[in-house]
Amino acid sequence: MYKPTTQQQKILECSGNCVVVAGPGSGKTTTIAHKICSVVDCLNWYEGVAAISYTNKASGELREKTKSICSDLKNSYFSTIDSFYIGNIIIPFGKRFFGIPNKKLSVENLDDYYSDLISNILAEIEGILFKFRDYSIKQLEENQINLINELKESTLHFIAQKFKDGMMDLRLVGVLSNLIFLSSKACRKYFASRFKYIFIDEFQDSGQNQYLLFLRIAEIGVKCWAIGDINQSIFRFAKKDAKYLKELLSNKEFNKFPMNINHRCHPSINVYSRKLLGFDETVVEKDNRVFEVFVDGTEYDIGVWFNQNLALIKKQFNLKHNSQIGILAKKNITLEKFLERIDIPHKLFNKTILDEDRSLCSGLLGALLTMSLDEKQTVYNFIDEYLDREISRERYRVQKTTKLVKAFRENLVEFHQDFNDTTEIIIKIFKDLCGVVYPDIDDQRAVLHLEYILDNKRKLNDFLPAKDNEIQLMNLYKSKGLEFEVVVHLDLYQFLLPEFDWIKYQDYENYSDSLNLHYVGITRAKSALFLMSSSLRYQAAKDKFIPAQKSEFLTDLEVFQSKWVQV
Repeated sequence: MYKPTTQQQKILECSGNCVVVAGPGSGKTTTIAHKICSVVDCLNWYEGVAAISYTNKASGELREKTKSICSDLKNSYFSTIDSFYIGNIIIPFGKRFFGIPNKKLSVENLDDYYSDLISNILAEIEGILFKFRDYSIKQLEENQINLINELKESTLHFIAQKFKDGMMDLRLVGVLSNLIFLSSKACRKYFASRFKYIFIDEFQDSGQNQYLLFLRIAEIGVKCWAIGDINQSIFRFAKKDAKYLKELLSNKEFNKFPMNINHRCHPSINVYSRKLLGFDETVVEKDNRVFEVFVDGTEYDIGVWFNQNLALIKKQFNLKHNSQIGILAKKNITLEKFLERIDIPHKLFNKTILDEDRSLCSGLLGALLTMSLDEKQTVYNFIDEYLDREISRERYRVQKTTKLVKAFRENLVEFHQDFNDTTEIIIKIFKDLCGVVYPDIDDQRAVLHLEYILDNKRKLNDFLPAKDNEIQLMNLYKSKGLEFEVVVHLDLYQFLLPEFDWIKYQDYENYSDSLNLHYVGITRAKSALFLMSSSLRYQAAKDKFIPAQKSEFLTDLEVFQSKWVQV
């Protein structure tokens, strides 16, 4: 039975635009799921909410949590941000301005040949949006200003020609969504009639164009909710900046609520993480589970230390499985060095060919491979991430998709276990599946990815889940959104965390990026946290080990750390 805290109850009672600053372990997903259910209960069958996340995994988790509480989600939409823009703005309303595509739309980065042109188009459209930023939608309508008409003729011709040829550059999705929304009264009416609320999670990872469109959607009367945590902003290098969440916090049109009670981490870890951020905290005298461990040697020797201490760690914190332990580092090479001298079963989560591809069909492929190779995941739940089985008109698509997903899984498992070479069958099933799930989207790039993975069979192992007897290793960026009973945090050296630009030039933004990344790593730990450093560290540029200096993140908080009884 869900019993909201005082903070959560205030959020559930809010009926206007809202900003929720939700820290790690605060019960964010559960609270938002209950809010969605309370909203949906009052809607007509053709109305719903839009719940947007930045990954398929996060979107699926929110949808499953919501469905476990509310059986009828009406006409709601759960998806990633790009999928939301493409499916609800660009495909249905772009046709009016750019023409009818003569084949399925392929949304991906165009060839490098077009890079300069795309950059110029981005700058041009952003300039148009900036020019009219102070115009309300009402003023645009009264003055009959159509922002599409502000485009250069050559720009409009290029976009329209590519669109009719079934191509859209992924880098243009955000600006074109803004442009179409402001230029199409029909698009705005569609949003106002279908979506009564829009929830965007991880708002600290928003870019400028997502932020501007969010405000415009609020302007037409849709209740807009932003949920995020400034302290978990770690993707500024990808032009995703917490400054937009900060701007919302100063916007008078939005209610503001904190969710800062950490229900996940052991109290000593929670105190340590808050002290790291500058809060006034008292040292935990008893049962302090934040351990600072210094090893005389290299990352190899840290691995040896872990090898020797694993049994004791599992015993002290009552761990049944190795998979309850996460080894986190800033650099993948650190994880590789850590592994060289251990004899413990492990799962290293490498970067995959699909990680940098945000196209819809590639996202579908990644989720499909992961589900197919994980016995704990069900076809039923997978289908629910992409289709709504509660809508009667979707019944045929659900049935066909279910059949294709089952067939894909069966053939992929046979292929992976060397029973049969079912490559051609797997590729054909995937093409058919894309045609059902994304009938208007070209699947060519995703098919090429699948062919590459099947030709390099070992790449399938990157999509396997960790087994119970395997410790899990990944970089800190990949760990965001996950949790482990015990975290072993590596790369805590000056010039890594924090980086060179802070130490040499006092670049505060660089310091903040490092601080946030470190904070994310710390708050993945539920029961215990090990902060590791060594006398030497590997420097990839020189391919050698160099003298290491402990991170200032460690030296500044020594009084809040405990010493592990070493083996």
